[in-house]
Amino acid sequence: MYAQFTHLDGPRAGQVRAAAKDYATIGRHPECDIQFGPDSDLEVSVQHAAVFKQGGDFMVRDLGSTNGTFLGGKRVRGDRPLTGGDILRFGPTGPRLEFSISDALPVTIRPEAPTVPARTARAEIFGPKTRPTERLRTEPAAPTGGGWKWLLAGLLVVAAGTAIGLKLRVDHRRDETAARQRVLMARLQEIKARLDVLKPSSAGIQARVDEARRSVETLGASIMSTTIGPDDAIRLGERIAADSAAHRVISDAAGFDPAPAATAAGAALAVVVAEFPDGVRTGSGIAIRSQGDTVLVVTAAALVRDSAATPRALVIIFNNHSISHRATLVRNSGGAALLRTELHDGNPVAALAETPASGRPVAVAGFPAGLDSLGDWRNAGVRFRMATASIGAGSTLTTYGFPVSLGMALLSTRGELVGVVTGPGPVVTASAVIRQLLTP
Repeated sequence: MYAQFTHLDGPRAGQVRAAAKDYATIGRHPECDIQFGPDSDLEVSVQHAAVFKQGGDFMVRDLGSTNGTFLGGKRVRGDRPLTGGDILRFGPTGPRLEFSISDALPVTIRPEAPTVPARTARAEIFGPKTRPTERLRTEPAAPTGGGWKWLLAGLLVVAAGTAIGLKLRVDHRRDETAARQRVLMARLQEIKARLDVLKPSSAGIQARVDEARRSVETLGASIMSTTIGPDDAIRLGERIAADSAAHRVISDAAGFDPAPAATAAGAALAVVVAEFPDGVRTGSGIAIRSQGDTVLVVTAAALVRDSAATPRALVIIFNNHSISHRATLVRNSGGAALLRTELHDGNPVAALAETPASGRPVAVAGFPAGLDSLGDWRNAGVRFRMATASIGAGSTLTTYGFPVSLGMALLSTRGELVGVVTGPGPVVTASAVIRQLLTP
């Protein structure tokens, strides 16, 4: 069985190439078994990929190309098996080859025609004989000396060929580096363009956007000043992908407006005060259920519980109010706690919604420093503060220069409760756990 390839596009479309070797290389180099145009197929590396036999099967392997080898739309990493009809693409938008298997020897070696000795004229056979002494006189004398000239010429040819070969290798290496630089810089330009159009809503987010821009510019300068090999291209590509994901989180946060969330859920926010024998703790909470005169408020368990002591008193003060209400602990789970208080005619509450995926922006609202930062709240009432944050991996929260404390609420654009800050870091308890607290 022999590997056979059909060009599907480009200037060689329709051409069929076959490899009689068990290990065939593919690329733009003149010595590759399956060649692409050196000037037309620029997404193909000089030594791009190889197809080889392993057991009774054919395998494909990427040889550290700049733009990657794709089989069935997926990038080839390691060795991948091939079957007849598979389509190989060299680069995300580069030329394609259709792989097939041929049972016939793809290259036919034709024997050279036998040499027929020249026919001797009849006159030469039957003519008069020449004496040996005459034949010696008529034969030219063997050349003497001058052999060193031919040797020198041969050495010069070899030296010239070696120099040309070295120059070609240097040129190919330079071309490969330039191609890798172009691909990497194009990806960086996409990230920078996305950052340049942002209009951050806060100084904290603006600082993160500026930091991201500087990071992109520094990486771009490093790429343009470094000789980039295949391994370097893979490493830098992975770093750019990771940076792009992080910068997308910042972009989403910059475009998020927390004001609608605060408007929708502001009346449900509250200050929570817990008095312990060793002092007073203050934080935030938010009402999530109201029935008759009973109102249920969710907050952080660490704010109202202590393994060493029981709180002497729990007090709740709702936003825009200066009246405190006694509360009791109903239950706690997963870092969150449920409090109950009695209010005449109840209180507005926030609806629960699913916690968004990692990286998505939310509004964080509440009372970062509790009563300590509210001034004369007994006359003016308490007033919450808000900002934009991003849900992070592992139930963490990314904030942008905004102080966050226990019990602060995470809200969707519509003011729905999607989580509560329940620990330092800060750590977030998702709405699914909060929903369980409402079930006795």
